[in-house]
Amino acid sequence: MKRHICAGVLCGLVVMYSGSALAAQEKPLIPDRDVTQAIESTLMLDDNVPAHLIDVQTENGIVTLIGVMPHYRAKDRAVKLVETVKGVESVIDGLTVIVSKRPDEEILEKVRQALQDDSATDSYKIDVSVEHGTVTLTGTVPSWAARALSEWVVSGVYGVRDIEDKLLIERIEDRADDVLLEEIQKRLTADVWVNDGTVLVTVKDGLVTLDGIVGSVAEKRRVLRDVQVAGVDEVDDRLLFVKAWAKGKVRRKGQPGYKSDDEIEETLLLAYAYDPRVSVFNPTIDVRHGIVTLTGVVDNLKAKQAAEDVAKYTRGVLWVKNFLKVRPKNPIEDDALKRKVEMALHEDAFINQLLLTISVRDGVVVLRGSVESHFQKKHAQDTVAGVKGVIAVKNKLVVEETWIWKPDSVIQRDIESELWWSPFVDHDDISVKVEGGVATLSGTVENYFEYETALENAREGGARRIESLLTIRKYLGFDVLPDRPL
Repeated sequence: MKRHICAGVLCGLVVMYSGSALAAQEKPLIPDRDVTQAIESTLMLDDNVPAHLIDVQTENGIVTLIGVMPHYRAKDRAVKLVETVKGVESVIDGLTVIVSKRPDEEILEKVRQALQDDSATDSYKIDVSVEHGTVTLTGTVPSWAARALSEWVVSGVYGVRDIEDKLLIERIEDRADDVLLEEIQKRLTADVWVNDGTVLVTVKDGLVTLDGIVGSVAEKRRVLRDVQVAGVDEVDDRLLFVKAWAKGKVRRKGQPGYKSDDEIEETLLLAYAYDPRVSVFNPTIDVRHGIVTLTGVVDNLKAKQAAEDVAKYTRGVLWVKNFLKVRPKNPIEDDALKRKVEMALHEDAFINQLLLTISVRDGVVVLRGSVESHFQKKHAQDTVAGVKGVIAVKNKLVVEETWIWKPDSVIQRDIESELWWSPFVDHDDISVKVEGGVATLSGTVENYFEYETALENAREGGARRIESLLTIRKYLGFDVLPDRPL
């Protein structure tokens, strides 16, 4: 017999009221006009989204985007950028993708090839059909995460205008509600994107109901991802509200890390079990003073990267040493691998117009050339990492951004504004000083995710260069000063 389980204590104001009641009582703290301007600025600063093609309307925190995008990934990126702006309570996606000259038959072939070439989706039982650029996916996949991954792989095919995901999750034997709840609570607590103390979770007969408040639409998306554990049939998020003031009034300051390395290891084992790229490899995890060391063997580079990312964005983890070895099941000759890499870059809508030089030796790919943004540099590396047979990527791409001069005082104000508008940074804990266009950030952050977000905010604020003196908050008596290229 399944039981009705409730868990999660809402902190601050939410202790006395349900999230839905509290959300209804509070008035918006940020005027719609300011939210719209912040969105316009965010889109304009991203070179990979055609901001001039997007109209933004905001009413009571509900943002509507209207426009035509050159490809599906640009549409997806625009929506997700807007979701990270403080004050946005929901996003109505009215963006459409231009009609491609690529015929449906060719799109169908490329979609099937993309699913087959991906090291995780190649084993899924997915049927594909295409009509006027809209791809319909049917069949079964092993998990919610596998379903999301399949949709992401398909979205990268040039010519795809929309995706209708009709994939079904393979049924497993019923799991007790208390077991589901325990896993959900662990995932929410471990996720650095989520302030789990403001979310109330109930589980009854496989139905998960969410009640409470989160600080951004992006955080809500992350909560929905975390609660989709094996055995969950449906999720009801109608009472989970997005409120900008959640960060100030409800969000806990100085969220504590785990008290022991054993808890971090247990959390990572659970997280890896739900990641479709990592789950089949069972990496060996060693945790000491919050520093995670990964060892073992995987058969593709994407799995190695995914294992590191999962650990990096787990609460309580200060640093990750990734010693996983990539050993493909079917090694590919360098010349053939180079052709596959060239094709992957040619098919990618974000970078197919760039002139890149590619060399391959013993499965190691070296990328040279110039790109227009840090996003393109990272995206090119991620695209190559997804090619079967690639052992490692040496990214020697040069970002040729044109720095526009502004007075130091203006740069400082703009960076502080970017930090304030971010729902993932405690701006009060970060100090900004600008000299000669060089921004120095000092203070403390809770985790590596907040660290990276703060640096990105500084770039968006117009810094010519960034010097970071940020430290990750003390854990078991240790401080960590990240030392990575900016």
